[in-house]
Amino acid sequence: MLSADLERVDEASLHELITHEVRESDRIEYKRELPLGKDSDKVPFLSQVCSFANAAGGDLVIGVEAKDGIPISIPGVEVETFDALLLRLDSWIREGLEPRFAGFTIRQIPMSGNGDVIVVRVQKSWNRPHRVKANSVFYGRTSAGREQLDLSHVRRLFLLSEEESGQLRSLRAERLLALSMNDTPVSFVEGPKVVLQLVPIGALRRDEVLSTQELTAAYPLVPPLIQAIWQDASTSKASQYTR
Repeated sequence: MLSADLERVDEASLHELITHEVRESDRIEYKRELPLGKDSDKVPFLSQVCSFANAAGGDLVIGVEAKDGIPISIPGVEVETFDALLLRLDSWIREGLEPRFAGFTIRQIPMSGNGDVIVVRVQKSWNRPHRVKANSVFYGRTSAGREQLDLSHVRRLFLLSEEESGQLRSLRAERLLALSMNDTPVSFVEGPKVVLQLVPIGALRRDEVLSTQELTAAYPLVPPLIQAIWQDASTSKASQYTR
């Protein structure tokens, strides 16, 4: 996946994908061509978005040429009017997935050549599983990329979704009970109260795999505490740290 802050992604960030040979994975996928306005382009594009939404989220990077899943060049794509492209892709996603999905951001990144790169960032959905309406297929992701989900995987996603919703309801009930009994770090005064509860949604995730490459890039000064050799599942590369 690209930088956590999509607004900070620029041409240099994209070239680092080539430098570090960031392979396609469950969090990133490369496409050479931009989907056109033809109906035949909708299903492939929507299947990619659907797969990220049903998994842990990720980036679809359009305008990057890859070989065997590894980016080798960034020719970019020609975008005459980004607003028109944005409107088309936005409509495809909102109308093409079932249930409806709106957890995505589309950004245009200018390149020094004639083309641009389009990044579609898809968030993990909390209303999954989604399927592509046009072919009624559910898609998910593995370390190898997108895949069609079989019945057992679809059933598991339904159960996970219900479990996450149940956890939130249970947490809310527990907190309300504690508040009603004044069982809080700071005692409340008598009278009406307004309570704002912030829940770290990420704490409910059980199916997200953290990439050691992403972690070490984000926190370069916090390596493991002992010497060890480990393999990053997202790149299949071994690394060694000594502390």
